[in-house]
Amino acid sequence: MSVTAPAPAKSSSVVRFGQVSAWLALLALLVGGTLTAITSRPTVAATLEVAQQRPILTVVAGVALAAVSLFDLGTVPALHDRLSGHGPALVLCGAGTAAVGDMLGIAGRLLQGSLGVLGPEADLASARLISATEGTLNAAGFVLVGVAFVCFGRLFRRSGSPRLGIVGILTGVATALGQLPGLTPLFLAANVGFIAWYVGLARAFGEPRAA
Repeated sequence: MSVTAPAPAKSSSVVRFGQVSAWLALLALLVGGTLTAITSRPTVAATLEVAQQRPILTVVAGVALAAVSLFDLGTVPALHDRLSGHGPALVLCGAGTAAVGDMLGIAGRLLQGSLGVLGPEADLASARLISATEGTLNAAGFVLVGVAFVCFGRLFRRSGSPRLGIVGILTGVATALGQLPGLTPLFLAANVGFIAWYVGLARAFGEPRAA
């Protein structure tokens, strides 16, 4: 009798958890992205006005996008489990940057939703402070998440999933560069990449491990 028999079961549960996390991240992204498109405006003053008129939508939008980062974090153990044999250094880099980036994203998106919680009590000065802080946290988080996507994308290419690898690399580059002034359209394109990534990730986690 082998004493290492429980390992595959543990590995399988980690991957299943990652698969569920990927689907939940996709759902949260679709909900949060739609609600943010409804509640966000080009100026802080206009965004504050919407938050005061539609506080529930503003709160749900922020919480849903924070959930994207939370569920994205939930995919990391499965990514580590599946890809560590193809480049331990890249796995550590991807896991580390994803963890920090997702935590920053959670904080930033919860701040975004806080305008709805404050409602009529929020004034323009506090809205500007929230917007500036949220923007800084989200930008830093997205840069780190972009690095993580590139790392995991390269690993998927090595592991025999070239298409998912390319999606990860392109999405990561667009996400990171999209935080620079004047390159916002790249980040908008990255949102399409996020959808493709989570669908591909969930399907990849559902496939048997390669021998």
